[in-house]
Formats: sequence, C-alpha cells, structure tokens
Amino acid sequence: MTAAVEPAAHPLVALCALVAMTATGLGYQLGKQPGRYRQGTVLLLKGGTTLLAAMLALYGASRSGHPGHWWLFAGLVVCAAADVALDLHFRLGMVVFALGHACYITAFLLLAPVQPVSIAVYVVLLLVVLLAGRRLAAHMTEPVLPFQLYGAVISAMLALAIGLRPMTAIGAVLFVISDSLIFYRFVRPAGRVNDAACILLYYSAQYLLALSTLF
Repeated sequence: MTAAVEPAAHPLVALCALVAMTATGLGYQLGKQPGRYRQGTVLLLKGGTTLLAAMLALYGASRSGHPGHWWLFAGLVVCAAADVALDLHFRLGMVVFALGHACYITAFLLLAPVQPVSIAVYVVLLLVVLLAGRRLAAHMTEPVLPFQLYGAVISAMLALAIGLRPMTAIGAVLFVISDSLIFYRFVRPAGRVNDAACILLYYSAQYLLALSTLF
C-alpha cells in the first residue's frame, strides 16, 4: 500500500525543488551585481542552489536504493562545493568539478552498460576538445592541457549519458553547453547574456540529473 502511494509524492517534491532552486538561483544572479550582497552570501546562494538539487537526488536515491542514484547524489554535492571553489580559484574549481563528473561517470556506468554509441560519441567529443584546445591556446598564455583534460572527463560523462534515459542525457548535454560558454570567455569577453545563459543551463542540467533519480 505504501509503495503504491509513494510515487504520487514525486511530482510535488520535484516541483518544490524546482521552485526553491529558481528562488535561490535568481538570488544568486541578483547578488552578483556589485555592492548588492557580500561575497559569502553570493557563494552560499550559488552553491546552495546546486545543493537543493542534491537534496532532490537524495530523496530519489533513498527510495530507489540504486547505487547509481547514490553516486548521482554524491556528484551533485561535489558540484555544489565546486560552485564555491570556482569563484575563489578557477583552477581549483575546475578540479573539483572534474571530481563531480567522475561521480556522474560512476553513476552512469552503474545505471547501464557502455553502449557502442557512447564510444563513438566519446571519440568525436575528444576530437572537438583537441580542436578547441588549439583555439584556446591562441588566446591564452597559460597551458591549455588542464582544460583539455577537463574536457576529456566531461566528454566521457556526456558520452555515457547518451545511452541512458532522455532526462539524464539532456541534463548532461546542458551541462556541457554551460561549460562551453565558460571556456568561450577565454576567446571573447562574455556579456550578461552569456553569464545568464551559462548559469541557467547549469542549474537546469543539475536539476534534470537529480530528477532522473525519481523516474
């Protein structure tokens, strides 16, 4: 009887998480404006928005009990920490995000075996990462290898997500697009539209990944 009723609560929990993430996400966007909030408050809103997605994943993982869902929850927690680290030290944030993607990769491997399409997609994405690295190198004085290594990790995350449910795959795609907008700033100065699109895609990606633990 209880097991039959529990799924009915999923849409309400998912909606509450969406509303809460929207509120804190908007607070973060407003707080970034000079002189509006203290840095600590801004960082709390930024990481806290991702942490809300983690709480949604925790709800899903606790009910499904699937190891892959627990790794998704772990990845979201790590990404919440990466949100803060990225603003304090970009390279450190990139490393922490890579650890978050490692959690996602583990989750996806536990959710389904590797599909041939995932291998093909990964090869293509690696070529894109190498070409993008060459373009970045023309605009940077620092080594591009760390960026390429990060690109290889997130490409693996996306490639493995392709063989999973659409909700998970779309979340991974949005995550990659969001990161691409960040790295695009090294090629051209980013405006407010770029920043807004980047954070919107990022939080949407995290929400969808968390939501996938429920359905």
